[in-house]
Amino acid sequence: MIHQKIKTLSPGEKAKTSLAKTVLSGANTLVLDEPTNHLEVKAREILEQALLKYQGSLIFVSHDTRFIKNVSTRVFDLESKKMYESYLEWEDDKRT
Repeated sequence: MIHQKIKTLSPGEKAKTSLAKTVLSGANTLVLDEPTNHLEVKAREILEQALLKYQGSLIFVSHDTRFIKNVSTRVFDLESKKMYESYLEWEDDKRT
């Protein structure tokens, strides 16, 4: 599979390839747009673990609340334009 052309990969395989390339690039900041799209459950769990070990800054956009809860340290809500110090703080504010 390592010799397979990128254009022949599934959307999930392309996403995994891009994420692996980005994480291994040595960048000190990662900006990810919907990183869990097209990933199966096991791949999402592996991604979460890799990002939790990542030493740099991480900025991501996601609708995946499980991913947000597991990976984020702060949440910026675009709708309300508020910064929250944790997922739980954001979740509590949404309930009220």
